[in-house]
Amino acid sequence: MKDPERPKTTATKRVSLTWKEFEEKFRPITNHLIKDPNQKVFETFGVESEFVISQILERKVWTWADGVHRSFIRSGYHYEKRIGYFVCEVPYEKDTEYEIGVSRLRSLARRIIRSNFRLK
Repeated sequence: MKDPERPKTTATKRVSLTWKEFEEKFRPITNHLIKDPNQKVFETFGVESEFVISQILERKVWTWADGVHRSFIRSGYHYEKRIGYFVCEVPYEKDTEYEIGVSRLRSLARRIIRSNFRLK
């Protein structure tokens, strides 16, 4: 698969968010491509991935990835070590890189695992 076109990164600010702040400010959408009405994570392959890629240039994609010592959600489309994607109603700003760290994701991870999300 060809690497999708991405917006140019011009981030001059870095901001850490809690999950609640992320939900309130950017409003992640429900994954409408599966039957679970509570699922907000999109897969990294197939039809779900195609939908995610269609949202990249609008700056509405966030990547849930596995880092060296922790997992995180970061604004933008990132390919390496990705677990899944979120697509939001509100685009992130061009000049800001946002991140939600693992300590803030524990309850989210538990909810996703309970809803049978297939971790890679």
